[in-house]
Amino acid sequence: MKTIEKFTTHLSEKGYQKRTIADQIRHVREMIKWARNNTLYYRCIKHHHLIQFIQHLQLKGNRPATINNKIASIKSFFTFLKQHNPAIGIHIKGATRKTHYTIIKEEELRPLLEKFNDHSITEKRNKLILSLIIYQALTRSEILALKTDCVSLKNGTLDVPQTAKTQARTLPLHPSQILPLKYYLENSRNTFPGSECDQLFLTSSENSTLHYPFSQIIRTIKQIHPKIGSLRQIRSARIQHWLQNQCIREVQQRIGHRFISSTQHYDHQKLHTLQEQINQLHPLNTINNEHI
Repeated sequence: MKTIEKFTTHLSEKGYQKRTIADQIRHVREMIKWARNNTLYYRCIKHHHLIQFIQHLQLKGNRPATINNKIASIKSFFTFLKQHNPAIGIHIKGATRKTHYTIIKEEELRPLLEKFNDHSITEKRNKLILSLIIYQALTRSEILALKTDCVSLKNGTLDVPQTAKTQARTLPLHPSQILPLKYYLENSRNTFPGSECDQLFLTSSENSTLHYPFSQIIRTIKQIHPKIGSLRQIRSARIQHWLQNQCIREVQQRIGHRFISSTQHYDHQKLHTLQEQINQLHPLNTINNEHI
């Protein structure tokens, strides 16, 4: 088996999504092609070679965030090769994270579920998925990784499996989730194709993936609350609300972050939002707007 094929299998076994695997393989192939064009064998690449590769990417017009993504893939590849990793310590400054500057208040989250239709079996499934984002702040990867035995209705808990970016953990279920989960497990789920497997959430077609239901959910959400642009925005809101009432270490464990800096990002996001609101409400800004 070729090295790239082995690396692909390795990423799949680590739980990466197909799209993420495809991106990482594409980044590694780009690096190998550049090395070949410069008469380099990829296993012999050193730190200074990667600096030259980065300069090559910059000349092609790659942005800092794009370059950092490519270096992260290359770093993962060399780690897989179990040899000296020339990508360690390389990070391009100037990359910024995308943030949502619209705060979703706590009292705005619950109506999202109350107004979400649950007449059909797919709507019931989608509403349950949405509830896991609103109450447990699960990521898409975590929801895709859930198995039927992750749910303990007796204990009122949910075992969240480890993913490529988050740690495994056990979270309490919200009381309003218990009966819908029970009905889904005992009735609705059995009507989907492939119900004999252990994956918690299934699709209406054996050939479709669970990515489509996420698109369905966000379309419905936008009709209920037009200011919400993504499910990640809902998750961010839940984490920010937790940070208001719990210490950052507790929130870190609750959302499965490996590094506290990842959790701190949500605190910074909240501060940016508040500063923007203060700027908008500042008396001088109000006066200036009135005279425009």
